[in-house]
Amino acid sequence: MKQIEGLTNEASQLHHILLEDKTTAEITIAFLPSIQRWQIDISHERLTASGMLITNNPNFIRQYRHTAEFGLACIAVDGVDPFQIDDFSTGRVGLYLLEGTDLNYVEDTIIGQQ
Repeated sequence: MKQIEGLTNEASQLHHILLEDKTTAEITIAFLPSIQRWQIDISHERLTASGMLITNNPNFIRQYRHTAEFGLACIAVDGVDPFQIDDFSTGRVGLYLLEGTDLNYVEDTIIGQQ
């Protein structure tokens, strides 16, 4: 599990994440102040998804597990979904890339199914 670094308290952010297979996933995260939530858009050659809310979850893009060979985990130290603009920059919430054995571990051990 690799933490996605460089997340700030900017309301809109674009990040490029290098995957194990040497492809790049482009993620855009945006803070929505009217509902106090963060949302994410993902663009990759095997997955395009827009407007998903980021939730405290071991793989919040699990519904794409048969399409994409990666996952995204959101872990909040207090178990509460990200709701403040500075959640990532203060470290209260971390966003993590799941690949390979980490992704299998989440599916097999934490979620308990494939």
